[in-house]
Amino acid sequence: MGDAESAVEEKVNWNDIDILKVSHHGSKDATSLTFLEKIKPEYSIISVGKDNSHNHPSNETLSNLNAINSTIYRTDENGTIILTSDGTNYHFDFDETSLDGNR
Repeated sequence: MGDAESAVEEKVNWNDIDILKVSHHGSKDATSLTFLEKIKPEYSIISVGKDNSHNHPSNETLSNLNAINSTIYRTDENGTIILTSDGTNYHFDFDETSLDGNR
């Protein structure tokens, strides 16, 4: 999703997905509830720095993800998120050593 905001979400005809890489570090300007209700991600990944100056992810985005019961993984809490797939099945691993800033 990169830095896509709500205007992009509204213009594209989306399908259901399994995993969402949340746009713009979980900014309040993206990942609307309407969008999430269309795509219904089982898992959501938020790439965000710990204690960042923008206060990402926003409480609104987190509330939207919780409202659709998406499991949320965040790099500021889980460390590096490693997703592997064989094309059908997928598996998450986490490298929490990245949380101490030494990697």
